[in-house]
Amino acid sequence: NQVFEKKELRSVACELWHLVKAGKPAVVDLQLQVMSNSFWGIAGGETVQVKLLYLENSAEFVQSLPDPTRIQIDLGDDGMFPHFPFYKTMWERPAEFIAYTLPQINLLSALGEYYTVAAYPSAR
Repeated sequence: NQVFEKKELRSVACELWHLVKAGKPAVVDLQLQVMSNSFWGIAGGETVQVKLLYLENSAEFVQSLPDPTRIQIDLGDDGMFPHFPFYKTMWERPAEFIAYTLPQINLLSALGEYYTVAAYPSAR
């Protein structure tokens, strides 16, 4: 069940990997041919533009943060931002099923803004 050719996936994955390794936001622009898909009622045959933003840590972003925040990220599980940016969906804060601290939410929001501005420079 798909709408794009699987052969496109390898080049997209490689491009994302190179961006991540370079510490840059993992944002790629794609132009893809749409396949027909009866399950979703898609006729196919059109070409669409897709902007893919892949959640991943960005060294560039982390370097742009104030020193105290970077130090807390570098502390890993012992800092204020364990698992950043891949917070657990449950039990991130012990004794609370689904809960995040305000600093965790703000940092993840800032990363989202950083990616959005990278993807859409005019959004700034």
